[in-house]
Amino acid sequence: MTFAIPMPQSVIERLFETREYYLLVRIHDGQNGNIDLLPVKVGCSCSSSCQSWQFTLKNRGEYSEGLWSGLKAEVFFGTDSIVWYQLFSGYVSGEGLSRKYGRITDDTVMLELEDRTRGKGTKRKPDSQVLAGFCVCDPDNVSNSLVHRFAAMMGVEMVNCGKVPHVKDVVSIGEGTVWSELQSIREAYDAYLYFDHMGRLFFHTAQEDGWVEPESEWTLNGDPEYVADERCSPVMGSVAVTVEAPACSRAKSSLKRYEHLEEKGVYRNTENWKEKDKTCKIIISPKTAWPEDGVASLKFKDPETGEEYDYATDIVTPTIGQFDTFDIQYNKGDLQLVSFNGSTPATRPQAGAAQIQLKNDGLDDCTINKFTVRGRPMRALGELQVENRAPDIAEEDLIDMEIDGKYGISKDQMAVTLAALVGRGKSSHRQF
Repeated sequence: MTFAIPMPQSVIERLFETREYYLLVRIHDGQNGNIDLLPVKVGCSCSSSCQSWQFTLKNRGEYSEGLWSGLKAEVFFGTDSIVWYQLFSGYVSGEGLSRKYGRITDDTVMLELEDRTRGKGTKRKPDSQVLAGFCVCDPDNVSNSLVHRFAAMMGVEMVNCGKVPHVKDVVSIGEGTVWSELQSIREAYDAYLYFDHMGRLFFHTAQEDGWVEPESEWTLNGDPEYVADERCSPVMGSVAVTVEAPACSRAKSSLKRYEHLEEKGVYRNTENWKEKDKTCKIIISPKTAWPEDGVASLKFKDPETGEEYDYATDIVTPTIGQFDTFDIQYNKGDLQLVSFNGSTPATRPQAGAAQIQLKNDGLDDCTINKFTVRGRPMRALGELQVENRAPDIAEEDLIDMEIDGKYGISKDQMAVTLAALVGRGKSSHRQF
């Protein structure tokens, strides 16, 4: 087995002191406790975003197909039977144990461990919604951090990250998976993104505060509390440094540009509209919700000019009453606001619209005569193109790469990303 890991020099020196390395696989079985395995063959597959381990176990009749499917698992590394270092944290693949029949005396089973990139969490698709004013990554304020919000959507609690103080004005999600949103952030900030050896979501970029280039993915933090009882498998190995060939000499991206306008009306209901009185007419029966089939999407549009807006921020919750000074003015009945733009799980902020749900709690028909919403609309100004290219390369020899700018915040910020990408010559990086 070859470890292609640019480890710190102190670790490399320790590895060269011995010609025997050891691996221990631990399965966390909730019913039967922890199970330590001694594989006879080991394989490890790595990419810039995921990692998996394959093991062959000697089977003397105690293992059956499908065993341990989906259970949490860890891999430990050692150069003796005293100090152990964690190399990997993940889960047994959905297939569990698979059997391979050889001679009667050579019956073996195969086991594959996968990190969380192949789990159900990364495949989750969030509800369509708009996120406004979120920091890209903030470990000190996780409720306002895009990376932490997406991690929570995947069911991930531990995040290994630095603070990226850039604030994204507005972004809509819901068309792709949670993992695809994180991948878009990775591209926009030329970041490391994967699950590390402790099972944490690892997100670091040179654009974070106090950036320090990681020496190695596997930092090999020993756990003095871990007792292996000298149960381990010997694996012969070597240490090597790998270099990835250049794959990009010109990087391009585009950013959607918006003008943030002052607070104004962004919606006016015109159902049964009377131009003379500037009134609408919506009748809601007693003890009935409006709309009856769920929630209403109030499309953002200037009531006077008809200009439509892709987004609006700082949406003001409409006031409700029986005088014309209220945003929603009604007669008779008892009109109540049930949910508005995410105030409860029944509604969510959307691209180009706000959601609302009303109810007439009274005993008489309720008539809405005025229905308006205020906020700060964002006027679309088209797309801004950003490019960086390596010098002294002919046009026909350039290797192009398009970078997703969905989470970029400015031309200057994306220029930093593209310059780093072209300077390094590859689109993703991860040290093994």
